[in-house]
Amino acid sequence: MREKFYFDIDVVSKQEFNPWPHSPTYKAYRLIKPNSRVLDIGCAYGYMARELKKKGCEVIGIELDSKACEKAKDYCVHVINADIETLRSLPFSSGFFDYILCLDCLEHLNRPDLVLNNLHLYLSSTGRLIVSVPNIARFEYRLKLLLGNFAFSDTG
Repeated sequence: MREKFYFDIDVVSKQEFNPWPHSPTYKAYRLIKPNSRVLDIGCAYGYMARELKKKGCEVIGIELDSKACEKAKDYCVHVINADIETLRSLPFSSGFFDYILCLDCLEHLNRPDLVLNNLHLYLSSTGRLIVSVPNIARFEYRLKLLLGNFAFSDTG
């Protein structure tokens, strides 16, 4: 039987919005139309919600880290402190969201396919799911792997 490990995920929640035009967060931000309803999975401290709020968007966040949830409440209209993998339903109607964001969070899940399947119900018929995942194929990571070095960092 596979053991389940629990980690202090506060480190993951320290990310900030990256305004660099080629960053995944900025690209996602540019795809979202003003005054949209957005569900941000793994919203951390609300860094994306803070920027989307400037566009008039209504952002609802889901975050596992309770400390991050408290800070995200400054920018999200509602924050759900829960594990997205065990959350079976949301207090929103079918098709409620214009966008669902899964930015650098799917790679942390045991079954991202089931999570995405559950979230699909809440996306409007014209809505968009926006996903970003880290690129392990980048040259500097491949070189480190080749040399037997795969160290974790404080963020990312």
